[in-house]
Amino acid sequence: MFNKKTKTIGIEREEAFDLTYLKMDSPEDIQYTGNLLVNNSCFYRQYIIGEDSPRIRAASIVIDKGLQQPFYTEMRTNQQLGYIVWSYTRNTEKTYFLNFLIQSGVYPADELNKRADNFIKSSDQIIANMDNETFNQLIESGIEELEKKPMSIAEKAGKLKDAIFEHDVDYLRDEETIKALKLISKEDVLSLLQSTITPKERKMINVLTFAEDHKNKTNLKSSFKNLQEWKQSRVYK
Repeated sequence: MFNKKTKTIGIEREEAFDLTYLKMDSPEDIQYTGNLLVNNSCFYRQYIIGEDSPRIRAASIVIDKGLQQPFYTEMRTNQQLGYIVWSYTRNTEKTYFLNFLIQSGVYPADELNKRADNFIKSSDQIIANMDNETFNQLIESGIEELEKKPMSIAEKAGKLKDAIFEHDVDYLRDEETIKALKLISKEDVLSLLQSTITPKERKMINVLTFAEDHKNKTNLKSSFKNLQEWKQSRVYK
């Protein structure tokens, strides 16, 4: 009916979207620094966890839940770096990422970077020192969220849309993730987190943007001189 009334026809997804993402096959650190015409500086860091699979999804859920509150408590409550403090895992085009974000009107981006880095490089110890009861609670919380039934037609439609367009019609995705959650061990999660953040193994993008009244006192620089030329030299998928 929609096509008839609007006199339109459907097209393939590939004809509507042209999104590609930086390909990082080997361990690498990429940094971008810039200036903003606002009164807040921002630190944003992203690590590649791995390619989408039930095991990677399960481990990402535990890492997300295990680091989120400690990072917020240390950066926001204890050090009071800024109102916006966030850590989370997300998937984009079949790749899972671990992300950290701080926005501050008081501290410049290089200071945010230093303090966040001190937390991140020892974040594996949060998992390593976690007792079995707490670890199992993270597992159960992840399973409960995946088993939660949609509460409205809109939620149901959104879930089906994601399964069809984002996950290649994988209707059993949640069930497979739940199975992986039930089997995953603390050692599995710890090993993956360590390989994700360890300097010799990590694939990391670090973005530091400075407020107009904040100075880059440590003289941190971008990994490239010309962003457009650098982008043209890279491979995307």
